[in-house]
Amino acid sequence: MTSSRDAMTAAVVVTHSRTVGRVLLQGGTVVALVLLLVFFFAMRPDTFLSFVNVRNILYQVSILAIIAAAQTIVMVVGDFDLSVGATSSLAGSVSATLMLGHSPIPMAIAAGLAVGLLVGLVNGVLIAYLNLSAFVATLATMTSVIGLAYLVTAGTTLFGMPAAFNALGQGRFLNIPLPVYSAIVIALVIWCALRFTTVGRR
Repeated sequence: MTSSRDAMTAAVVVTHSRTVGRVLLQGGTVVALVLLLVFFFAMRPDTFLSFVNVRNILYQVSILAIIAAAQTIVMVVGDFDLSVGATSSLAGSVSATLMLGHSPIPMAIAAGLAVGLLVGLVNGVLIAYLNLSAFVATLATMTSVIGLAYLVTAGTTLFGMPAAFNALGQGRFLNIPLPVYSAIVIALVIWCALRFTTVGRR
């Protein structure tokens, strides 16, 4: 009887340990983030959770969050894309160059989105139809796209964007930067696509 109880207890302990290990493995990033938040709050309790500081953190994270949300789709299918950062740089360079050439803002934004779509299409063809590995294909496109961005900007920093365009990145609504709202909307759209669509569930 005692042996049976000991065996059951041991089984429960092993199951609990596996559950804890699984949670830590799947949510390790979240746990680390919470620990970092607790640490910084303990170090600077008067300023870390102030509205101004939280707003600044959200603003700085929002652009990366948009790129990371798109990268999540690639990682869900078991691949990765090394050209994401370079593609965003080229798209921004094309849009900025067009606006500095007095093109309408909507046209410049559409051109930047088209650049991103084109690079993604090239990656898709290289990986899906030419059977190249994602690492090799996106490394090649990353290198090419960086060169194209350099050609578009002539290696110079572009500035003097229209005020209406700057407002998209620097404007605020309810004293919260607009990119934060954009990041939330994009993340929700991608989450819904992965969670509720047939393609996403596959």
